[in-house]
Amino acid sequence: MKKLWIILAIIIVLAAIGTGAWALWQANQPVKEETKQTDTSKQSNDQTSQLNSVTKPLTLYYVATEDNGIAGPMIGCGDSLVSRTTAPVTTTDIIKSSFEQLLSGKNQYIGQSGLYNALYQSDLTYTSSTVAGDTVTINLTGSLKLGGECDSPRVEAQLENTAKTAAGTTKAVINLNGKPLSDSLSLK
Repeated sequence: MKKLWIILAIIIVLAAIGTGAWALWQANQPVKEETKQTDTSKQSNDQTSQLNSVTKPLTLYYVATEDNGIAGPMIGCGDSLVSRTTAPVTTTDIIKSSFEQLLSGKNQYIGQSGLYNALYQSDLTYTSSTVAGDTVTINLTGSLKLGGECDSPRVEAQLENTAKTAAGTTKAVINLNGKPLSDSLSLK
């Protein structure tokens, strides 16, 4: 009788593992919506973009001010860089969606976390990106407004790390109005 209970327990565990694996596989499948269009070229384009879309949280970076690298990697002025994830977003371009989300934040501090957003005063717009090898290049337009000399390394770290994470690269180049970001930061 004891062997029967052990076999039954093994069957239940295997069934649970199989169900979990199925659910995980389903969660990673692209969302497919039914389209009811008569224009076949538009329908074909919509189906292609649906197949290329992904639903996942975005990773954005903010600053823990003056904590000397306790909460994350240390950046200028004794601050730490800290990542935060958003709710899942369905997109065909993770880089673009990440930057649109990061640049749209106009609060100085992020929720209850107390994390600082050095970009909150700036009026920046994502225009494009390219990935070549292990480097992502981000092109932005607009105006950069900093709250002091410590905001320069904060802005740079927020933008570069959001770019690298979204693109899956180890290097990021940020251009603002057709020039390297460092040109704008050095003038501030």
